[in-house]
Amino acid sequence: MGRVQNNWFWPVTITFFLVAVSTAFVLATLVFRDNIGNTHFNSTYLSSRNLIQQHSQLAHEKELIRREGKLLRLERELSQKEANLREISRELQRNISGLQIYLSGFKLSDSPVNDITNLVEDEFPTLMGGENVSDLPFDQTTQLSSHKNKSLINKINIKKRRMIFSINPGRTGSEYLARVLDTAKNVRCFHEKEPVVVHFPEVLQKGLEATTPERSSKLKAVLQDLTEEPFRTEPNQIYCDTSHMFVKSWADVVLDHFFSVEEDGRWEVDVIVLRRYLPLTLRSFMRLDTWHPNLPLNEYSGGEYSLGHRNFAIVPPYALNHQQDKVDLALGYIIDFEAQAKKFSENYPQVRMHEIRLEQIQTGDGVRKMLEDLGLEPTQRTLEVINKSSNQKFKPDSVELKTYQPLGLYYNRVKLFEKKYRDKGLRLPPLPHMSLTSWCEDFTGRVDPHGSLCPEPDHNLNENAEIPFNILPHN
Repeated sequence: MGRVQNNWFWPVTITFFLVAVSTAFVLATLVFRDNIGNTHFNSTYLSSRNLIQQHSQLAHEKELIRREGKLLRLERELSQKEANLREISRELQRNISGLQIYLSGFKLSDSPVNDITNLVEDEFPTLMGGENVSDLPFDQTTQLSSHKNKSLINKINIKKRRMIFSINPGRTGSEYLARVLDTAKNVRCFHEKEPVVVHFPEVLQKGLEATTPERSSKLKAVLQDLTEEPFRTEPNQIYCDTSHMFVKSWADVVLDHFFSVEEDGRWEVDVIVLRRYLPLTLRSFMRLDTWHPNLPLNEYSGGEYSLGHRNFAIVPPYALNHQQDKVDLALGYIIDFEAQAKKFSENYPQVRMHEIRLEQIQTGDGVRKMLEDLGLEPTQRTLEVINKSSNQKFKPDSVELKTYQPLGLYYNRVKLFEKKYRDKGLRLPPLPHMSLTSWCEDFTGRVDPHGSLCPEPDHNLNENAEIPFNILPHN
C-alpha cells in the first residue's frame, strides 16, 4: 500500500508543476503583450495629436499669410487711390485757379453755371468737336477733368504762373536788380533766398548729378515759398530770385520740377543774364579773400570756384591754380559764367533769356525798357529805387577808387588773360561786357553823372607787356 502511494505522488507533482509553469508563462506573456500594446497605443496617440497640432498651426500660418497678402494688396490699392486723389486735387486746384483768373472782373448772375457756360461758349464755340457747350448735358460741363474736356481746362487756364531768375557771377548788381524787380507790379523778388549755397562745395568735388538728392532742399524751399503769401492766394504773383547761385547749384533741381509733365506746362520762366563792365567786376572781386594760388581745390567752401574745379567749370584753365595769381583766378571764374549761361540756354530752350547790363538799369529809361521786355509794369516804388541807387554810386574820390589800382590796369589784365589763351591755342567765350554800353556812349565827352558807371579804359597800356600788379590795397 505504501509503495503504490509513492508511485502516484511523483507523477502528479511533476504534472502539477508543469501546469503551474505553463500557466505562469501564459500569464507573463499576456501581461507583456498588454504592456507593449499600451505603449504602442500611447505612442500612436501622441503622434496623431502632434500631427493634428502641426496641421492646425500650419493652417493658422497659412491664414496669416493670406491675410498679410490681402493687406498688402489693400495697401497698394490705397496708395494708388491716394495718388489718384492727389492728382484729382491738383487738377481741381488748376481748374479753380484758371477759372478764378479767367472770370476775374466778370459779374455773375443768379445762375453762375449758366454764366460760365455762356462765357466758355462765347470764347470757344466749337471746343467740343463742333458742339456748343450749351448743347451738352449739365454733368458733362461740370466734369472738367474728363478726357473730352481736357482742352477746355488748358484753354481756360490761359494765364500761366511765372518765375524770374538771374545768371550772374556776383558783384554785378544782382541785389539792386532784385530791388528793382520787387517794385514791379505783381512781382515778389528775393536776393539770395535761403538756402543760398545749396551744397555747392560738394558740387565742386562730385559734380551736379551726384549731389542731386542733397540739392533738392532748394526745391523744397521754393515749393514752401509758393504755399505762403502772396503766392498762395494770388496766382498772378511772380516768384523771383536773383541769386548768383542759381546756375551753380540749384537751377536744374528747380526747373526740372516746374517743367515736368506733372506741372503740365503751367509755368513760364525768364532768366536775366546780368553783366557789368568786366574790369569793374574784376576790381570789385579783389575785395574778396577767396582766390589764392596755394588754396587747395577741396578747401573752396563758399559760392565761388576756379577753372581748376573740373567737375563744374566749363572753360579750361591755361595753367594750374598755383601758377596763376589771384587776379587771373578771379577772372577765370567771371569769364566761365559766359559759358555757363550758354550751356543753360541750350539745356532749357523753353526759358526766355534776357541780356541786361547793370549800367543800363541804373536809369529810368533803362529800367522801363527791361520791365517792358519782361512784360512787367513799373510802379511809383520803381522810380524811388532808381533815384536812391543813383545817389549811392561811387564818386571819383570814393574809397574804392582810392584803395584799389586804377581801372585801366584791370582792363589790361583782361587783355593779357585773353593773350595767354591765344598763345596756348585755347578759346574763350565772347566777352560782351568788355565794351561800354550804348547808354554810356550817349554821353558827350564821357560825362558820367553816376561816377564810375562809364569808365574810360587806359588804352595806352601795352597789353603785351607784363604789368606790375599789387593785389593788396594800398594807401
